[in-house]
Amino acid sequence: MLHLAIGEILYLIAVALLWYRVGSYFDQRKSSAVPAIPRAGTGRKTLFRFLLVGWGIFLLFGNIWTIGDAFPVLFLGGRLFRPDVLIVRTLFLLWSVLLIAFPGRKLAQDLRRKVVKLDELA
Repeated sequence: MLHLAIGEILYLIAVALLWYRVGSYFDQRKSSAVPAIPRAGTGRKTLFRFLLVGWGIFLLFGNIWTIGDAFPVLFLGGRLFRPDVLIVRTLFLLWSVLLIAFPGRKLAQDLRRKVVKLDELA
């Protein structure tokens, strides 16, 4: 109906999930004045953050692998500049860096907390 390929559908779903997480992050920052109650299910958050970082790394390497598409080789050895492909690759690069940086920082904090708790228990 919309002539979307599987990759484009997955991309749109991933963008929707990313903006959902960004919105929930800002909602949590607003309500940070209330003391946080430790909840069960922190393992799920850690796993989700680990998966986001993994997806970001996958996108980063995929972007690096295909960056040459923006500068295809011409018949006589020169290179053609394709700005549309370069813009898409730059957006993928930005998105992959965001998926690595923000969940990676939270993942590192979660892992540090778990190490500190294990040290306290020992």
